[in-house]
Amino acid sequence: MDGKNISRRRGFSIFSGLLLIAALLLHAGGVLAQSETTDTGGSATTFTLEDFGLAADDTYQGVLVSRDYGINLPAAWRYSEAAVLTLYFSHSPTLNPKSTLSVDWNGVRLGSQALTAGNAQAGSLAVQIPAENLTAGYNTLHVEFYMGISDDFCSDVDNPAVWATVHQASTLALAPRAAAPVAELSAFPLPFIDSSPVAQNHVTLVVPAEPAFGELSALAAVSAKLGELTGGWRPLEVQVMSIPDALKNRPRGNLIAVAAAGSLKQLSAELAAVSAPAGSGTLHEQISPFDDSALLLAISGETQADVEKAGRALTGDSLYARLAGDTAVILDLPAGKSSGDSAGAAFTLEQLGYASTAVYGTRDQQTSYNIPLKALWQSNSSAALDLHFIHSALAAGERFTLTVAVNNLPVGSVVVTGGASSERRETFQIPLSFLKTGANYLTVQSSIQLSDDFNKDHDYCTDPHYNEAWLTIANDTQITFPSQPDKATANIANFPYEFIGAGDLSQLAFILPDAPGLADAQVMSTLAVRIGEIASGNLLQPQVLPAGEAPESDETYPYRILIGLPLKNSAILKAGSALPQPFDPASGQALPVAGLATIDTSRTSTGYIQAYFAKKGLPRLVVSGNNENGMLGAAAHLGDAAKSILLTGDLAVTTSDTLAASLWVEKSSETGAALSPAAQTQQTLSVWFQPSGVLYTALAVLIVTLVALILHVVTTFGKKNTDR
Repeated sequence: MDGKNISRRRGFSIFSGLLLIAALLLHAGGVLAQSETTDTGGSATTFTLEDFGLAADDTYQGVLVSRDYGINLPAAWRYSEAAVLTLYFSHSPTLNPKSTLSVDWNGVRLGSQALTAGNAQAGSLAVQIPAENLTAGYNTLHVEFYMGISDDFCSDVDNPAVWATVHQASTLALAPRAAAPVAELSAFPLPFIDSSPVAQNHVTLVVPAEPAFGELSALAAVSAKLGELTGGWRPLEVQVMSIPDALKNRPRGNLIAVAAAGSLKQLSAELAAVSAPAGSGTLHEQISPFDDSALLLAISGETQADVEKAGRALTGDSLYARLAGDTAVILDLPAGKSSGDSAGAAFTLEQLGYASTAVYGTRDQQTSYNIPLKALWQSNSSAALDLHFIHSALAAGERFTLTVAVNNLPVGSVVVTGGASSERRETFQIPLSFLKTGANYLTVQSSIQLSDDFNKDHDYCTDPHYNEAWLTIANDTQITFPSQPDKATANIANFPYEFIGAGDLSQLAFILPDAPGLADAQVMSTLAVRIGEIASGNLLQPQVLPAGEAPESDETYPYRILIGLPLKNSAILKAGSALPQPFDPASGQALPVAGLATIDTSRTSTGYIQAYFAKKGLPRLVVSGNNENGMLGAAAHLGDAAKSILLTGDLAVTTSDTLAASLWVEKSSETGAALSPAAQTQQTLSVWFQPSGVLYTALAVLIVTLVALILHVVTTFGKKNTDR
């Protein structure tokens, strides 16, 4: 065998081996990614403090200093085994070995540890939490450090070398089991929405295969209520399914069925037995016919008006306390009292799952909260934090400073003087540019000290005096986000704020095809959930109308969102040239538009999101597509706040749930309010990919490069052997 053939075979062997390695690496990556998914159905599950809202490592400074961390556990979890808390910490290597760390859970001391040179860099303390001390809902983890360098710790009270850090990677290992569901309407929104950050809230909305408009209006109201209950921060996944599909696929998890009584009988014989007087709607809970660990909530009535009445009733918070048992009959609804003001999101620390918290410290007092956001507001606006706090007594003339920071960026300070009431309320403005989607770290720190003269009061930092310096943050503290953009523009990125009108949604109508299908209902529900995140009012009152019965001249619902395929929704075709990208009235295809390449979309599911001004100067929104999948993809972008805020412009084209382009279309025929100069100078085209897509693309490029390099080496090596 000659050298050339040998080198060729070696080359092919190397080439095949490297390709095999690359394939194995890609497969291993997929396996590793899947292994991160955990199951809470009675198996051991480990969470970190980051999962419960600790957005960054927390540093303590002072002689005797403590923090409280809220651990909000799902309401449906029960425990028969002890949990294991592993606290990871580090501290100053110069600390006196008499320094200690102590840990409490719900007021019970669990363990302590000396702070020595051996655990200065990577210390850990593992303690068991008895099952009976694990509470459904809010739990308090109390961490306390007693630190110093010299033998007299009080002389080190202001020494910056006296510090310790609790790491957000600290873990809590639990073995929960799900409690048996109980049909009790007064517990709503449980079990459908749980406020715990580690709860996986999933609701399947079940409707007839061809829903009528009363059922659709009820679906819109219920979807918006689910969004409102999330507050823009609780995790929630909503799926819409037809009754025939539900009977076929038997979905697991909690269900909410919205249908007239005749249709509901297909789901359960128990539902068929629910009766009510004529003209009334019904709410009924029972164990899901498809999953005995979940509930089915049926919203129904004999007529379409009855179904709509029941759906709207569920959106009233005052209703839940009046309910009892598994069935409620809705005879009538109160008249709507809309103020006409646009909606704005506001929630308290209590709604975030926090109890009122007291913190202590000889040098300073600090507590932190996680403000999780799925939505972002206009970056040149600000949110208002109305802080309610109480502090330890101060002598006349004494004072301290209270500072609020967001994501480690200070947003304001106030000086509190003695002699006044120890209970205060202060308002701080938080620039929205300081916030991000996901976890946001809100910190409140005070500098209450018992004495400035260490020589006269040398023992003030020790245990007998520790509790004399304290700060309590009341959980009615509220954060309020702005209700409207600074300028009215037909900007998709401002969805939903510009497009809904009054906070109770009484000015909003979804305009659907005259014969709506399941896809139309799915799109509407997705948008309604997102809209509900900023809705407010005693009853939510969005309306769903057929395109043929919603002329532009009707001002009953001045804010409108048009949904459907162009050839099925006549209102979309009637908008005509007012749209940034009109549709051909014969084929339903999108017409060419300047600034956007014209491509063949016949083989691609394409979604279209368009914003324009109606004749009255109010913004309209259109969600459509070249087919139902394209339309659903467009709705997915609007339903995800992190994606929709990137859709700057009056036209967005989507080709999947993760890929979209947006731009401004200049139209001389536009009759609404002019676009703001700031909006017109924004980036005209934005495209993004899922991180996994970028990763796989990069890996593919790397593999191709390696193959080219290998072939070059093999060819060169073979040539040298031949010459030799």
